[in-house]
Amino acid sequence: MANSPLKTFPLNNQFISSINYKTPEDQLKNEIKPSFIVVLDRSGSMRDSVRRIVTEILPIMFQKLGYEPTDNIHLVTFSDDDEYHLLQVNQLTAMTNFDQGGTNMFPAVFRLREIFQNFQSNGIEVLRILAISDGLISDQDKTEASASELAKFAKSFSIAINSQAIRWEQPSADTRALCSLLQLNNVKSAQMVDTKLITPNEDIAELWAQLFMDDQLTSGTTLTSKCKVFLKNPWDEEATEKIRLQDGSNTVWMTQVPNDMKVDGAKVDVNDGGELNYEKLYELMKEKYKYVVNQMKVHKIVSTKESITIMHRIVTYFRRVEIEVKVPAGTKKFSSLLEDIANDRKVAYMSPEELKAYLEPKDIKNEFKPTKSENPKQEVKPVTTSMTALTPEQLVEVIKSFEATSVMVLLLKQPENEGNCNCNCKCNCLCHFKSFNNQ
Repeated sequence: MANSPLKTFPLNNQFISSINYKTPEDQLKNEIKPSFIVVLDRSGSMRDSVRRIVTEILPIMFQKLGYEPTDNIHLVTFSDDDEYHLLQVNQLTAMTNFDQGGTNMFPAVFRLREIFQNFQSNGIEVLRILAISDGLISDQDKTEASASELAKFAKSFSIAINSQAIRWEQPSADTRALCSLLQLNNVKSAQMVDTKLITPNEDIAELWAQLFMDDQLTSGTTLTSKCKVFLKNPWDEEATEKIRLQDGSNTVWMTQVPNDMKVDGAKVDVNDGGELNYEKLYELMKEKYKYVVNQMKVHKIVSTKESITIMHRIVTYFRRVEIEVKVPAGTKKFSSLLEDIANDRKVAYMSPEELKAYLEPKDIKNEFKPTKSENPKQEVKPVTTSMTALTPEQLVEVIKSFEATSVMVLLLKQPENEGNCNCNCKCNCLCHFKSFNNQ
């Protein structure tokens, strides 16, 4: 059940909210089994690796992730064309027919659209995807465009997706086409992991399983409403009727605040969070910064028309937020980092190895932590002076002591161009003074 009310703050004509959730103890043993899709390259360059991956490595990986031998998984393979298998985990070891040919990934991505439509019809809420390839994709442009359309479709219904990618053996393996499926990820940062042929099966299975072990898709629940108000990302255009809550603190974006929200069948209380300042915004966003940057980089690598549009929406959203919620002086603006990513021309010329390094997630939340002033304002105490009039004789002595000194006279007068000086003020500040050196 929800451990706290939903605390809401108006922001950028939407609402940003926080809610804590903890899975009830009586439900902890009933772990959710996320649907799983493996997208596997079975082209000629993969040789015997296809058999090894399917019959040896994947069964170990599914075991490590807690899947039972009789749990169903989806296997989509591609070469000249695609093949789709819906089978149980224990059937993987018996597979033998692996046709080989070219490397056309588009048919596999198109097949995913059919599978997603089936998920939508059957109310599937959690999904994991693992894409594996070793070489250059022949139909890269078609693959990327189709994957962008698939990502757009996935946003139209409530499904939490953890999509990850494997580059098998070759450091020259195509990164852009594999990245196209990383656009689907909406629960955590996406990664591109290299796997060497000489690595033992057990170690490979462990490495791949780690990509999914911390996604929290096996627990949690959904926050629901009869209205389509929930946004997976604040820059999304499609709202849904429900959104996934993980154990712990959750940040939720909504187009409006309905009065019928429920968690585990119980009505959710809503509290007004009050005025939203930067410190509160940082607490809501600090665990999201890495994910947002990862999304920007994935779209920058892919750079389809749809990806470019999404990057523009992401940058625009955070620009507006930083106008509405003033960023403290000395604190780095998140939108500036996003603009740098969007405008980075070097990405288009990066090698596959450079792109992999570019995509590696980094924890950056401390870069945007509110900066506290190192020189707090000191209380200004009034200064009192006591002056005694000088006698003529004393005045003569004072003048004599300054005979060898140039006297700087500041002549205070209203400037002729009042209001048009460099500081754009209308007062007698220092920029309005004229100085004369009286020798």
